[in-house]
Amino acid sequence: MTTVETTNPYASYRGRSLGVPHLGPDPVNVPMVRHWCEAIDDRNPVYLDAHAAASSVHGGLVAPPTMLQAWIMFGLRPPLRASTPQDELFVELNQAGFTSVVATNCNQTYHRYLRPGDHVSLESKISDVSDMKTTGLGDGHFISSEMLYRVGDELVATMIWRLLKFRPRGKAGGAPPQPGQNVIPDITGIELPSWPAPAPAKVSPFVDDIAAGDELPELVLPLDRTIIMATAIASRDYQEVHHDPGLAVLRGSQDIFMNILSTNGFCGRFVTDWAGPDAVLNNVSIRLGVPNYAGDVMTMTGSVTDADPGSGEVTVTLQGANSLGNHVTGTVTLTLPRRAAA
Repeated sequence: MTTVETTNPYASYRGRSLGVPHLGPDPVNVPMVRHWCEAIDDRNPVYLDAHAAASSVHGGLVAPPTMLQAWIMFGLRPPLRASTPQDELFVELNQAGFTSVVATNCNQTYHRYLRPGDHVSLESKISDVSDMKTTGLGDGHFISSEMLYRVGDELVATMIWRLLKFRPRGKAGGAPPQPGQNVIPDITGIELPSWPAPAPAKVSPFVDDIAAGDELPELVLPLDRTIIMATAIASRDYQEVHHDPGLAVLRGSQDIFMNILSTNGFCGRFVTDWAGPDAVLNNVSIRLGVPNYAGDVMTMTGSVTDADPGSGEVTVTLQGANSLGNHVTGTVTLTLPRRAAA
């Protein structure tokens, strides 16, 4: 990736607020959590099993923390609202030929888990618009934003978000898929679990028993079009590149591909499948690489890079690879229970 210009016509957008905080369409609720958990296939009982949640460290039902953005997404038909600086920036970029967009980075810090009834609002600003860069997708500008999530006056989470507005080079290769064609990967030998089922980890490990170098169980995710679309809808993301093969190709892609909200969800699931119901995620920071196209398989692997018995905090480094390379790399910090003193 290289810089191809020295004058940035969009630099004036740096530091601009995106207006008054906007309230999400709905409070945190169990039906949306169920939809998310079914799409991500996340069996952590603290999200949907009231009895298990009550006996956990959470003391009651909570929402998956990586579902954070879903609570402020407007969905298929967003309400009319005043134009924001980001809207104005996107209009300028579109007029300059940077008509396609992909998310590239997401760094979420959770101050507490959300619970049913919480009504989340979002306040955000544009922190940076990069000079024009040459990328594998095409020339474009990276736009970084800082986001504050609140319930009332309480700050519950923060996020640093980056996306790329780019001028597509053209078709990414391969024959354009036909409408309605469902590409199914070769999943011979892969046992697909049914829903619902018990959580994979019924008891969280003690941090005292964790050490740097410990490997997490591998997670293999076949990626057919149903998964790509179901996870996008569960996150209330209706961008056409996640469900319309023809438009995805026109935008410079090979096929529809997974959105970053879903990738973030799978990263959370990957770690909590191992860490169990008494784990508390503190931060999930991911960077996307190659797309997760329908018809591929993503294999997630990871290991512990640090474990502090005093604080209970554990750091996991992870990656998710498909046939094209690494789709996602990142780190997750979490807190695990400590063994009681004898």
